[in-house]
Amino acid sequence: NAAAFFDTETEAHALHVTWKLNDRASLKSITGYREMDSRDGQDLDGSDTSFLESLREYTVEQFSQELQLVGSSDRLNYVLGLYYYEDEGVNLRVQQLANATTQRIGNAYLDNSNKAVFGQIDYRLSSLDALSLSLGARYTEERKRMSRFLQTFTGGTGSFALFNPAPTLVVPELSFNDTSMMFSVGYR
Repeated sequence: NAAAFFDTETEAHALHVTWKLNDRASLKSITGYREMDSRDGQDLDGSDTSFLESLREYTVEQFSQELQLVGSSDRLNYVLGLYYYEDEGVNLRVQQLANATTQRIGNAYLDNSNKAVFGQIDYRLSSLDALSLSLGARYTEERKRMSRFLQTFTGGTGSFALFNPAPTLVVPELSFNDTSMMFSVGYR
C-alpha cells in the first residue's frame, strides 16, 4: 500500500502593455501564459491492503493574447479587439484494483483553441448628455480536440506505473463559431 501524495507546480505569467497612440487612442496588449504539472497517488480504499489505488499525472499549458484599440472623442468611446487562446493538456492515470489483479488505464489528451474579434461603441447623445447608447459585437471561432487511451488489464501487469501509449479513441474534433450582439441604453 503506497503512501498518498500530491505534488503540483504552477507557473503563471501575465504582461499588460499600453501604447499611447495620441491623446484620444491607445493600443493595449494583454498576454498570459500558465503551465501546471501535477502528480498524485491515492489509496482510495483507505485500508492497509492494496485494494484500490490510483496514480495520476497531469500537465497543461495555456496561452492567451488580446489586443485592444481603445479610444474616445467628445461623445464617443470605443474598443476594438482581437483575442487568441490555446491550451494543451495530457492526463495520464492508472488505477489498481484487488491487489494488482486488475489495472485500468485512462489517459486523456486535450488540444483547444479560441479566436475572436470584438468591438463596442458607446455614444452620448448631444441633446441628452445623461443618455448613452451602446452597441457591441463579438465573433468567436472555437476548436476542441480530445483523444483517449482506455484499457483494462486483468490478471495484473506486474507493474503499477504510469505509461503513455498512443491514443486508442479519438473523439471527432468539435469546431463551432458564434456571433453575439449587444445593444443597450444607459442613463446616468
